[in-house]
Amino acid sequence: MMSKAVLKERIKFYNRLFFYCIPTEIGRTNYLRKHQILAHIGENVRFQPRIYPTDAKSLKIHNNVCVARGVNFIMHDIMCIMFNGLHDGNEYIQNRSCIEILDNCFIGSGAQICPNVRIGPNAIVAAGAVVTKDVPEGEVWGGVPARKIGDFETIRLKQLEISKKVSGMNKKERLDYEWNRFYSERE
Repeated sequence: MMSKAVLKERIKFYNRLFFYCIPTEIGRTNYLRKHQILAHIGENVRFQPRIYPTDAKSLKIHNNVCVARGVNFIMHDIMCIMFNGLHDGNEYIQNRSCIEILDNCFIGSGAQICPNVRIGPNAIVAAGAVVTKDVPEGEVWGGVPARKIGDFETIRLKQLEISKKVSGMNKKERLDYEWNRFYSERE
């Protein structure tokens, strides 16, 4: 007979496996909401990562947020295991913390969001950034460690300009436009 603790761990494993297999970010977002996996998940959220944080109740995502693939939310480290291995007579407890993503934020692919960080509102984290401290309202952060590299409104206006140029194009026209723009920027 299986103990309750083992059964609980197996259920958690199969739930994570199921989540990984959900094919769309809308499906994954709906799963997070339906099963109340996170501390909070707002409206118009897109969660593309196939893995949700181990300590998911320490993550709040507010309204109109897009989280790209491969983003990692780190709520704690396991340093305590190493320290406890010192056998110095002290017991080290795992240091846990929360992460909050406020309204109108985008977190780029592969970003690492470290413990005790708040992002936004109206903020962008670039792909691959390692965020170790709060990202203020209206700023764009990137790099390792992440630092301010721009502002939200500039990026929004640039996206709007591109959108106006390609509005009404069919898929082939859009692709031709993108390749022409790609090459013209390198001349």
